Amino acid sequence: MGLDFSHGTAHFSHHGFAEFRDALVKVIDPDKKQHLYYMYLDGTFRKYKNDPLFPFIDHADNEGMLTPAELTKVIPRLKELLKKLDPEDERFVSHREQGKEMLRGMRKAYRNNEDFVFC
Repeated sequence: MGLDFSHGTAHFSHHGFAEFRDALVKVIDPDKKQHLYYMYLDGTFRKYKNDPLFPFIDHADNEGMLTPAELTKVIPRLKELLKKLDPEDERFVSHREQGKEMLRGMRKAYRNNEDFVFC
């Protein structure tokens, strides 16, 4: 169980993926007080709609896809944010490694002009 992707070997538990995305948004917005899950419920997550990572933030954690056009924006932003995750925070060691693997899968999908599917 959990979340896999059409390209690459990255794997997250659903909870882990939610925590991973929340950590990325925290890098974007260090003053964020609410967990991303609750921001979905009240719609406040839309305040990040101008961020290149938004297509990655704005979908269900158990399905969906990113198109090659979306990947052109998401890939460089994800690469940038992964570097900024706190290396001292042990909670994110696995997430960071899986994030790097997911990034490799996204690049492969982009090179092949294919959708990157969350499954």
